[in-house]
Amino acid sequence: MKSQLTVSVWSIAIVATLALTAVAHACPMCAEALDNTTGQAGGSLAGGFYYSILFMLSLPFSIITFFGVMFYRLHRKSLLEAGELPGADPIESPSSST
Repeated sequence: MKSQLTVSVWSIAIVATLALTAVAHACPMCAEALDNTTGQAGGSLAGGFYYSILFMLSLPFSIITFFGVMFYRLHRKSLLEAGELPGADPIESPSSST
């Protein structure tokens, strides 16, 4: 019974994927640029490609930077709480103060 359910789910997923590929575009900016090229020499299309490439190139760097800053702050906070950060006093919890 479980294998039949798995086969059914995979079959539906494959059919849905194949049915929706005709609707999918390469990227939203390219689709927008194609809509705006009425009577123009492709300037809008080139602009669409330009901005889509900039977006696709900058996104991985933005994600890596976000996680890098997050881990840096987490590491710095742990050093500060342990009192191992040079020139900083350890943070005391409110319950331990007298």
